[in-house]
Amino acid sequence: MLDPSIIRNEIDALEAIAIDIEKDMKKLLLESEVKSRSTMPTHSEYYFSKFSGDLWDLQRETIKKYEKWYTMSLIFIQQYIPDKEDDFVSHYSSIGDPQIRKLLQFKSTKTYKSDIDKASAIKAFKLAVLRSFIEKFDDQRHILSAIPGIVKIGSI
Repeated sequence: MLDPSIIRNEIDALEAIAIDIEKDMKKLLLESEVKSRSTMPTHSEYYFSKFSGDLWDLQRETIKKYEKWYTMSLIFIQQYIPDKEDDFVSHYSSIGDPQIRKLLQFKSTKTYKSDIDKASAIKAFKLAVLRSFIEKFDDQRHILSAIPGIVKIGSI
């Protein structure tokens, strides 16, 4: 078994990457353009415009960081807490509720009643996407953060 301090250092390095990912996601959401289209006479669907220029580069870099973080984290989880692997993986990509991969690709949509003003709908949409991302990413980060304690207990 590896020295617990080495594991702690690696988990800390992954947490530093996670902090950058969250910061980048917030910047992307803040600067993203949201469009709408009528889906029914009483409802409009909101969606993100495709990024270009610096935002597209930032999105690509953020996805790259997340894929690196996810892959390295998954190896730790498989090694030290395999019973949590399904929980961890379920936030990455699954059927149903948008998961982290889809959220990072800004492929989310949301429908609001047309009686809500557009600025409020856009703000609510961006907040909903951010909240969904943070909740799922936090779940993954919390699972990963348990590993140094598990390793320390195992070395006693």
